[in-house]
Amino acid sequence: MYGSRWGSVGMWDTWGGRGAAASRRAGRLCGPLLIATGIIHLAYGVVAGWDSVAALITDGIGSAESGSATRESWFWFLVAGIPMLLVGQLVTRHHARTGEVPAFLGWYLVAFAALVYFIPVSGFWLFWPQAALAFSAAYAAQRAPEVSSHAA
Repeated sequence: MYGSRWGSVGMWDTWGGRGAAASRRAGRLCGPLLIATGIIHLAYGVVAGWDSVAALITDGIGSAESGSATRESWFWFLVAGIPMLLVGQLVTRHHARTGEVPAFLGWYLVAFAALVYFIPVSGFWLFWPQAALAFSAAYAAQRAPEVSSHAA
């Protein structure tokens, strides 16, 4: 309908319009959603794995390698939440400075979701909508015409 390869119900329409406005709306959500995912990941890890977390605290972090599969899995579950927070903060800061979300973020999230899929119990599905959001923001920004912020 718009003459784009995405058709009339494309990604750009999902966020309330095409171009720079859609990119800003989608881009503003990318970082905070990753931060929220990291917080939820850490909070769930502490609550659901409290016995293992308490043992790690009392016995020391080195006890994660004690041979207990449960303790090791909760340790790595908690460690995985930290990069989500860091990447979310970086994306938020980058978007605030440039108004854009790098397209490679979407590809990294797709790759991460594909790898995490093989973990028996995981929330890999959380990364699919976040990857779609990152792609939407990145490609909408590429398609948007340059608008001067100093226009009268």
